[in-house]
Amino acid sequence: MRAANFSVGVNLFLQIAGCAAELFAKQAEYEAWGWEMHHSAKKDAPSGTLKKLAEVMRAHGYDRRIDLSSSRAGAVPGTHEIGFDALGDTITLRHTARSREGFARGALQAARWVVGKRGFFEFREIVGELGEEKVDNRQLEVDREEISGSIGAVAGRVGARGV
Repeated sequence: MRAANFSVGVNLFLQIAGCAAELFAKQAEYEAWGWEMHHSAKKDAPSGTLKKLAEVMRAHGYDRRIDLSSSRAGAVPGTHEIGFDALGDTITLRHTARSREGFARGALQAARWVVGKRGFFEFREIVGELGEEKVDNRQLEVDREEISGSIGAVAGRVGARGV
């Protein structure tokens, strides 16, 4: 299983961005932009997710300039926004991660999904199937404990690199 970002929300946001780009590609008066905000320790700017958003927009026919910008401050896990602006109005789409739990939960869901399957998979291609699982509140508590432990371990390794 491969993904630049295992957040279910981000992967759905990428699909929404593609649909929006396809619609706005036909409207010459609209210019596009992308913006992101991350914690101050994050070193890459723009992030892979913002670059992926622009790539998806281009792949869906938006062939004009897409202005990208990044901000780094505080402890924000990640906010990504795309917009389309014309003289008469602005359309803005935004995804905000409240914590790193969403990334870890998506990775766990992907790991469960791939059990017993053979081959190579892109998370974005299977994300639509993940919502079909019935939510078990007892399992969510187990997941939360598992995620907390995983985030702590990963944060310790990644913190020094500032990813």
